[in-house]
Amino acid sequence: MPRIDGERLRGLRRARGWDAPEMARRLRVAAGRDSLPDHDALVRMIRRWEREGLNTGRAERYELLYSAALGIPPEELRGPAPQAAQRRAAAADDLPPRSDSPPEEIATFGSLVLTAAVAAARMGEAAQAWEFLGHAKAATAFYDRDHADLYAVFGPANLAIHGVQVATDLGDGREALRRADRTDPGRLPAVLLERRTTLLIDIARAQHMQSDSAGAAETLLEAERVAPLEVRYSGAARGLLGELVATGRPSGELRKMVGRLNIAA
Repeated sequence: MPRIDGERLRGLRRARGWDAPEMARRLRVAAGRDSLPDHDALVRMIRRWEREGLNTGRAERYELLYSAALGIPPEELRGPAPQAAQRRAAAADDLPPRSDSPPEEIATFGSLVLTAAVAAARMGEAAQAWEFLGHAKAATAFYDRDHADLYAVFGPANLAIHGVQVATDLGDGREALRRADRTDPGRLPAVLLERRTTLLIDIARAQHMQSDSAGAAETLLEAERVAPLEVRYSGAARGLLGELVATGRPSGELRKMVGRLNIAA
């Protein structure tokens, strides 16, 4: 049976600054109304999975819960642990941009190093994440507009949005909000609704990190208005919504959102 590496599970958890009990709480939030073992039993299961790995055949339910709790797609859980960012970086190294490079080549390079930056941030490798982001920023010297095609999305606006995402994934809410103030998602092609929604969700996460629950709730509701389906299937958005309801005094609008997304209050 395929198995998710235990070291990877531990690294993803630690990258967010969570201990095992907090991971258990996040899984419970992601589960919504579905029942899970009691808290102590779930913590023991998490520690066992981090030692032995998670069998994706017998524990597919928990694979999906981990994905939702961490805010990443399931295939990212199954990827090799420490080599993920380096593999993307190696691919990017094959395409160093030059002033005379075709726009598509520069965009491909930029999108690869942006992906590497996010992968590094999610593994808690802050220095490497910011280094990758710096490489992407340097590439915008040759490409100052936002490009989007089937293979690559790159440009100043998408670079700025990734900067917010990296800071948020590293748990630096203050830096994420500082960067968010300088973003201009209006520069993105209209088809890139997912990028705009990702920015709003990350801003809401950062606001929550800064103890601004009211601001986080308002931003999350705005994200749902912009792209309801993107928010419905975003593990990060669902996890944040569960936290806002569990730890604060949610407004009537936020409680309605809980009902729409079928999250346990």
